[in-house]
Amino acid sequence: MTRPAKPTVGDLGIDVDAVTWRRSGDDPGAVEVAFVDEWVLMRAGDHPGGHVLVFNHTEWDAFVRGAKDREFDGPGEHEAR
Repeated sequence: MTRPAKPTVGDLGIDVDAVTWRRSGDDPGAVEVAFVDEWVLMRAGDHPGGHVLVFNHTEWDAFVRGAKDREFDGPGEHEAR
């Protein structure tokens, strides 16, 4: 069984220049996030014209929960904090 392809901002008809982006910080590794209807968009803050990831709210909630639970930390990073 094949899963349907994830939509892109183009598939959804979203103009990324017309949405409000929230930035995670001022450092070069910052990300920007925009909430558009049932979609959450994320892009690299230092490359705003680059690729935009598209998440539904269930996927976004799982991502945020994983970040809060430090699921994405590298080896040994738990001890350093």
